[in-house]
Amino acid sequence: EIPPSPPLRVPSSTWVVRNPGPTVQTLVAVAWVSDTEAWAAGTVGAVVRSTDAGSTWKLVAVPSHADWIAVGAAKDGAIWLAGADGSRLRNADGVTWQEVAPPAPERAWGGDGSTFQRGSSGRVLVDRWNRAWLVTNFLERIDGATLAMVGPLPGRADAFAFATETRVFLGGGWFDLRHMPVTTPGAEGMTVEHTGFLRRSDDGGATWLEPRTLFERYVRFVVFAPDGAGTIFGGDASVPETNAPLQTTADGGETWDNAGGWTEASGDPPTGPAGLCVPDERLRRVHCTWDGGRTWFAGPFPGPVPGSESNPDGRDLAVRDLDRALGVGYGGRIYRADGERWVSANDGPTPHLTDLAVAHELAVAVGETSVLLSRDRGETWTEVPVALPPVDEGYEDAFREWAAVAVPDEAHVRLGTKWGNVV
Repeated sequence: EIPPSPPLRVPSSTWVVRNPGPTVQTLVAVAWVSDTEAWAAGTVGAVVRSTDAGSTWKLVAVPSHADWIAVGAAKDGAIWLAGADGSRLRNADGVTWQEVAPPAPERAWGGDGSTFQRGSSGRVLVDRWNRAWLVTNFLERIDGATLAMVGPLPGRADAFAFATETRVFLGGGWFDLRHMPVTTPGAEGMTVEHTGFLRRSDDGGATWLEPRTLFERYVRFVVFAPDGAGTIFGGDASVPETNAPLQTTADGGETWDNAGGWTEASGDPPTGPAGLCVPDERLRRVHCTWDGGRTWFAGPFPGPVPGSESNPDGRDLAVRDLDRALGVGYGGRIYRADGERWVSANDGPTPHLTDLAVAHELAVAVGETSVLLSRDRGETWTEVPVALPPVDEGYEDAFREWAAVAVPDEAHVRLGTKWGNVV
């Protein structure tokens, strides 16, 4: 007869977070309000604010648990929040939130009959005619404390720009079926081609003309100068972190030509917020324009936000100029750009970690971009550089995504990457 096992004894203990942030909810939208103030918002009503250029953040109480997909400031400085379910909040005094009833659209994209659908993110836009817009799955005109519905949008919120007061362009890609102009019925369901597109409206976004398709190229940004010159930007359908000029126009979008590469201006960039910044996280470069795309100034930019490559729609970037950039993502992660690397704003070196090993007092944690070391059983952590062995040209990235760590004793550490490299 097998004797019964003794009762399991669980010691009394308490978990202490060593890299706490203001929220654990996923943040999907982030926006600059000034050189020092920024806001971010996400799921289950999470809203956070920074007043020191993204170094520290505090949770903001709001009267809703909506999944926010857009945050930003209108021309009067009021902060607006837009939820995937149609919730809209406005804060004009920094204290009080006002619920704003969204105007019901006459029609909606999607076949499920819903009025508002979940989007990757949205934004608050103030155009050069000083008009304010809430751009999500729908286009809404902000007029003080009220909203006026223009209509549903068939593309991305960040690839949206006015060429004139009434002509507007919108870009996108196949990743959302409501955006996709080319589909092919197949034996096993619906097949979606890797096609990007550009759509045009001549009545301020109320109705849209047939799309122009770009095979295997996604349109992610659009910008126009006052004289009608414009450029669309995007990249490879399978590489969302890479962006470059795709096509240009000199006549307000009547005709388009293939674009060349970047032409970078020399000298110091203008002061103040840029009109548009296009980040290229793969090449670690960012290009910003202050004159509607006529001239571009460039600077260093960090690689992809940790964790973004697996699902790039799960986070958002806000780039104000060559020196100010923020990224947000899963679990309340917040990053700010510091030259050529991302720095966590969650009170720790980096929050995106994949493995941990301990030997006596020594603890080592690794993630996609960092190796952290603690010599006091995890009380305090510091990021340590790793002197990599020589590698063939073009394979340096293989040593940048740490996936495993082993600590045989307090004098040795073994690191492994998801590509199978061990050092």
